[in-house]
Amino acid sequence: MDDSTVPRQRMRETFADPGPEFRPAPFWSWNSIMDEGEVRRQVADFAEHGFGGAFAHARQGLVTAYLSEDFFRAWAAALDESKKHGAFLYMYDENCWPSGFAGGLTVEAGGEEMIGDIAKTRFVDAGDPQFGGELIFAARCEEDFVLGENLTDVPLEEWGDRAKRVMVIYRLRPYSGGCGGFSYVDLTNRKTTDTFLKVTYEEYYKRFGADFGDVIPAVFSDEANIHSEGLNTVPYNPHVIAKYREISGFELKDCIPADLPSAGSGGKAPPRLLSHASHSLDRELRPSRRRLVR
Repeated sequence: MDDSTVPRQRMRETFADPGPEFRPAPFWSWNSIMDEGEVRRQVADFAEHGFGGAFAHARQGLVTAYLSEDFFRAWAAALDESKKHGAFLYMYDENCWPSGFAGGLTVEAGGEEMIGDIAKTRFVDAGDPQFGGELIFAARCEEDFVLGENLTDVPLEEWGDRAKRVMVIYRLRPYSGGCGGFSYVDLTNRKTTDTFLKVTYEEYYKRFGADFGDVIPAVFSDEANIHSEGLNTVPYNPHVIAKYREISGFELKDCIPADLPSAGSGGKAPPRLLSHASHSLDRELRPSRRRLVR
């Protein structure tokens, strides 16, 4: 056999019996009581059916308290069994998704500051305007959602005399419970990321750090975002407001109607304003949440 055939031969052998890095690894739902014996049985079953490992994905239905000692004992059992079968165990960094709230532990450890305020859009009946927060902006809504007269400084009881429908943007602190029964968090706040790292990554590392980069080859961080209450929201907190002012020279509250696709601009906001908004949020996210993917 000459040297030119060696790589091809190795490729054939690897293809016939690939290592764990070349095999599929499913999302493994942790959605019950995480019994150590059952965890080991399932890891062995994955290996028997040709999987190269699994992502231990805590999610709806989890009975064992997330990131508790019982949870980590089950994780340790899964890791030990993975080693026996030459498989990987991938870390999933959240309970449900999106990543960042640590199954409620981020707020529990860091306080309500971790949630942060948002600006949200809503279309309301001008005769009975109902919205749950501090008014930032209001305008009469014309046909095709084009904005008319600015009603921000007009008393609410007079809106019905000037319009049928009003688009409002208001400030609130969301407590939706949409993340496994917990509120999502403000990922433009650097303290939020520091708290999330402490209660999640550091706890895993204390117990399993020796296997990071080996049997635990990677972490899945899932759909972290800034739209805690949907796409018709933007973070509205002091650091984002200040960054927007620094970059654009404008006040964020005056520009939100153009920045939000559902705020009457028809998704056709002036590119310069959208650029300022994106840049401001990027500048706040880069040193905070993006630390996780370095």
